[in-house]
Amino acid sequence: MRLTIFLISALLPLSFAQTSDVSNSTTHSVQVGGSGLIFIPNTVNAAVRDQVQFHFYPYNHSVVQSTYDAPCMAIAGGIYSGFVPVKSGESRHALYKTTIFTVTINDTNPIWLYCSQNIDAHCQAGMAMVINPPISSSSTLAAYIEAAGSTNTSTSDTRVTGGIIGTNSTSTNSTSSSGPTSSSTATSMSVTTSTSISQSTNTAGAEMAMGKSGVGFSTLGAIVAAGIWALGML
Repeated sequence: MRLTIFLISALLPLSFAQTSDVSNSTTHSVQVGGSGLIFIPNTVNAAVRDQVQFHFYPYNHSVVQSTYDAPCMAIAGGIYSGFVPVKSGESRHALYKTTIFTVTINDTNPIWLYCSQNIDAHCQAGMAMVINPPISSSSTLAAYIEAAGSTNTSTSDTRVTGGIIGTNSTSTNSTSSSGPTSSSTATSMSVTTSTSISQSTNTAGAEMAMGKSGVGFSTLGAIVAAGIWALGML
């Protein structure tokens, strides 16, 4: 009996500690093209483990990561949502059907993002934003947008990466992992990637919704099983 009590008292705090991260995170919502060729807001300050959810509006936008020094040029393996075509009014009047791209923050380094739609030159027109802008630096969003206006084209990655894309009822959480670092001013963040919208199913969403809390319950189950085994040995 003493052995059982010892095992439970030693391991139980650890199991619940694994579930504490999610409750401390914040979800930041960003409109992509909701009021013209802009991100609203175009500046987000996010902590580690926070999520940034991009809500897409008509007609066909994307979220792409670049370095500060090369605006409108995609980082290979960086953040890329793919193009998300939306019919007029669909995301404005049927929020539960809104397609979203969810990114989990790994660090607080600046993340420079833009829309890579070349029709009407969205990036060159100022459709850009920054997550965690530099503090006391000349590397400002205004300077990034000004430099973007001098570029001739925008590029995209070859596949969805750096986040999970789906609807706001099936893709609200994601698991962070390490990402590439392209410069001192644009260290990328990334999460478990999805190469197609079809991968964000209700089943996957349910599994992701369990998140880290599922790990805690698995550990607790193992503790209980160990206690029962120990009782049998006494």
